[in-house]
Amino acid sequence: MTTPLDPIRRRFDGSIDFDRYRADIHAARHQAMQDASKLGAAMKVAAAIAVMLVAIALAPPSESPDASCQTCTKAGRVTASQNAFAIPRLF
Repeated sequence: MTTPLDPIRRRFDGSIDFDRYRADIHAARHQAMQDASKLGAAMKVAAAIAVMLVAIALAPPSESPDASCQTCTKAGRVTASQNAFAIPRLF
């Protein structure tokens, strides 16, 4: 019953097909929610990668003399007097 000039969707009896409009709106809303979910997941992945790159950039190089392992490798092991966080034994 619709003519090419009639932009309103109608049923065969001439009434407006509101159910078709509801279905179209539901499909569009569902697609928008899926797109937003995918975008949110992509943003989380991008943020995680950015945090890892910043952590790598700010990490001290392993050849620096300030590295904590340098004191371990000089003597072979750390004694209680060298370790500031050692728990003293009482017995």
